[in-house]
Amino acid sequence: MATLLSPSASSPPPPPPAPIRNPNSNPSKKDTAEYTYLVPDSWKERLVSKVEKGTNGTDSEFYNPRKKSEKEYLTFLSGFRALAPMDAVLSNLALSDVELQDLIAGAEDGVKSKEAKDGNGQVYYEYEIDGVGAHSLIKVTCARNKLYAHFVNAPNAEWNKDEEMLRELHDSFKTVDSSASSSS
Repeated sequence: MATLLSPSASSPPPPPPAPIRNPNSNPSKKDTAEYTYLVPDSWKERLVSKVEKGTNGTDSEFYNPRKKSEKEYLTFLSGFRALAPMDAVLSNLALSDVELQDLIAGAEDGVKSKEAKDGNGQVYYEYEIDGVGAHSLIKVTCARNKLYAHFVNAPNAEWNKDEEMLRELHDSFKTVDSSASSSS
């Protein structure tokens, strides 16, 4: 699996190349990433339109070309310093996502949710929705004054076949500590 390294949405473009430059002077994608998550090598990236970026904050999306409704994507919204209460976050995410609204409304066993912290103390809300026709794993956190939401979705037939891999994708999402050194 490949790891997606997000470009920093708020970072200015790198300076134009100089005739002679220090190879360490331009930041790499890894150095400027705001988040990372695993993407299976066989999956394809779907180009996200400016409208989608502007209306619902979709930043990246990948899908299984053999099962196009099996996908993962990330949205972010600026202006969030901290997470709201757990059930309010999911409700607010569903406001701009009709598919998520339908999935929640048709959840057979309700919505499972939990709060978790990573090794750096970053708080994540995790949701699992087992809907009538599909399954969704959602992981949400706040960092860099933004709310990040990572979604892994699959129809139930694909979920039953690929659950282990889909959970691995879900578990791989994390934000990158902006104060961490690039020595990893």
